[in-house]
Amino acid sequence: MNHKVKTVLSEKYKSEYRNKYVFTNPETANRYVDFKKAFKTVCKLANVDKLRFHDLRHTAGTRMASCNIPLPTVKEILNHASINTTMRYVHTMREQKEEALEILSNYVYRENILD
Repeated sequence: MNHKVKTVLSEKYKSEYRNKYVFTNPETANRYVDFKKAFKTVCKLANVDKLRFHDLRHTAGTRMASCNIPLPTVKEILNHASINTTMRYVHTMREQKEEALEILSNYVYRENILD
């Protein structure tokens, strides 16, 4: 959990009645029983189609990799047993491919660099 999330949750806990659940239904003050239904409702309200909750893990993995977070660290954060699993979660973005090709096009081979 990062600092920002911890702060938001801490403030939520302090400002509202003390409930043992983090996310409660504002109408009933009870915990949500079916997270999938709540997620589907939020996606519908936001006009987001065909998003699965699990897709957020792929987005997190991809964004961490695009910020040059080392893959072993991404693996640990996503709690994967194998780096191969992490590699399925990290998707290369078009801009990264274009940047890599630009770097390659500017590469200058230097013979005898130690001389």
